[in-house]
Amino acid sequence: ALEVIELDQKTQLVMELDGHVLQCVRDQNGNHVIQKCIECLPSEKIEFIISAFHGQVFTLSKHPYGCRVIQ
Repeated sequence: ALEVIELDQKTQLVMELDGHVLQCVRDQNGNHVIQKCIECLPSEKIEFIISAFHGQVFTLSKHPYGCRVIQ
């Protein structure tokens, strides 16, 4: 869906994940959602995702699902 909807709709949809980023990154399916957000939105629209990684990169890089997002 993120590939075909307008940027304002993408932004609104992705903002629903604010506060749940790390939970998604550590989830078998949620990590794919975060990856798609990173791929489909400009960096200024996903700053909250990047901020969630602050101080967590090393831990996430060793996590079976988190490492996929960090790559």
